Amino acid sequence: MSRSPVPTILALDTAGARGSAAIAHGARVLVRRGAVGDTHLEHLLPLVDAVLGDAGLAVEDCTAFAFGAGPGSFTGVRVACTVTQGLSWAREKPAIPVGSLLALAVAADAGTPSGPGPSRVFCAIDARMGQAYAAVLEGEGLDWREVEPPFLCDLRDLPDRVAQARVDVVAGDARWLAQWAPAGRPPLRDARGDAEAIARWAQHAAASGLGGAPERALPVYVRDQVAKTVAERAAERRARGDRA
Repeated sequence: MSRSPVPTILALDTAGARGSAAIAHGARVLVRRGAVGDTHLEHLLPLVDAVLGDAGLAVEDCTAFAFGAGPGSFTGVRVACTVTQGLSWAREKPAIPVGSLLALAVAADAGTPSGPGPSRVFCAIDARMGQAYAAVLEGEGLDWREVEPPFLCDLRDLPDRVAQARVDVVAGDARWLAQWAPAGRPPLRDARGDAEAIARWAQHAAASGLGGAPERALPVYVRDQVAKTVAERAAERRARGDRA
């Protein structure tokens, strides 16, 4: 009985400040990353063209399309989602949404120097407004399950949430995480859950038969409110004892 070919995945990520596009083709994953500050809507398609060129492939060669589904930037997540849905519709191929914190766990595990990766990871990314998006995942390699699904947390509460989760490592941008992580906490792993990690996981998922219609490939929004109202900001200043 012949084995099915390894899926070829085009993955996009615009959930954070830096857009990226990656191709998982066979055992290789090629990635192109934009610059911080680039507008996702303007620069994502050139990244797609560039990474396809690096791989010597065309869009038609892709088995499925994946994107970073968030949580993350509201506008950014929608850019990658919309482009992925369009590619999926046009080529009649599956779309695979991949959670940004799941991708971060995959990236953190891939960065392990030797031996198996962490079995329990607290993943956290900057949500702005003094908050973080976080989740607790358990597993290794490309097999992960959510112990605690994505949630929104104030930065001042992160150390306690990490302690309660009893994790082996905290994953995210080390420069950002180091601002709140006190000594004695689990080690930090500098990782980036962008298109590269998304492509790796989506290739594994597609090989297992996951992926579906583009209209079902939707973003994950943890925060219901993008900005605080004037009244909410004034109340916070009063609580801190700041001057109005």
